Amino acid sequence: MANWRWVAFAALCIALQSITSGESRLQKRSDELAADPLQTTISQLSEQLTAMKSQMTAEGNRIAALEAKMNSLKRTVAFHAVSVDHIHARGHSPLVLPVAQTNEANAYDVSTGFFTAPVSGLYIFRTNFMCADLTTYVHADIYVNGVYVAGSMSDCRRGYLDSVSTEVIARVQTGQKVNLGNPDDSTSAYYGHKYTTFSGFLLQAD
Repeated sequence: MANWRWVAFAALCIALQSITSGESRLQKRSDELAADPLQTTISQLSEQLTAMKSQMTAEGNRIAALEAKMNSLKRTVAFHAVSVDHIHARGHSPLVLPVAQTNEANAYDVSTGFFTAPVSGLYIFRTNFMCADLTTYVHADIYVNGVYVAGSMSDCRRGYLDSVSTEVIARVQTGQKVNLGNPDDSTSAYYGHKYTTFSGFLLQAD
């Protein structure tokens, strides 16, 4: 009889241990299940926050680009250069007008005769010139980045001074240069006293 009781007691202990272990595993699983929705929510919020940061960065870049665009639109770019003395320009060389009466943005170089575009956009350039020798004629061409875009000829061989002008609208990129040039093979003389001019201005920025 005593052995039976010990066997029953041992069986009861084993059963209780099994129940306790099962409850522990059940509680652990319950905790895991309870934690999963919270972890999922945290992950979702983290992803949304990352996406919002990316959107804010993109929006900030867009605003910065718009501000730069507005600043370029507000910028005044214009020049008007003349020469008091007659100009003697060698063949296939720039005409250098050494006096800048207007030089907004300081884009015209009086030492070289080149205008360097500080802003990309649509520009208007104009020249007025006249030959200084009544026995010959002269040409003056407008070049954009070294490429001929327009030109005229002043012909004084008829015995009187011939004043001509040329105007061109051209799209110029930032850093490109625009200049007047003598396309002839020989040196040409251009009338001074501000009769020979070169001017331009930004019509619309890109």
